[in-house]
Amino acid sequence: MTFLVAFAVVCSGITSASTSANVLAQNLFGGFVVNGWMGMPGEGRSPPSRWALCCY
Repeated sequence: MTFLVAFAVVCSGITSASTSANVLAQNLFGGFVVNGWMGMPGEGRSPPSRWALCCY
C-alpha cells in the first residue's frame, strides 16, 4: 500500500513539473511575440528595423 501511495505522489510531482514548464514556455514565447522580438510560427517575419540601428 505504501508503494502505491508513494508512486502516486511521484507521478503527481512529475505531472505538476511538466505542466509548470509548459506554462512558463508559453508565457515566455508570448512575451517575445508581443514585444516584436519573434513572429508567430509560419509568419516569416524578419527582425524589427530598430535592430539595424544598434546591432550592425
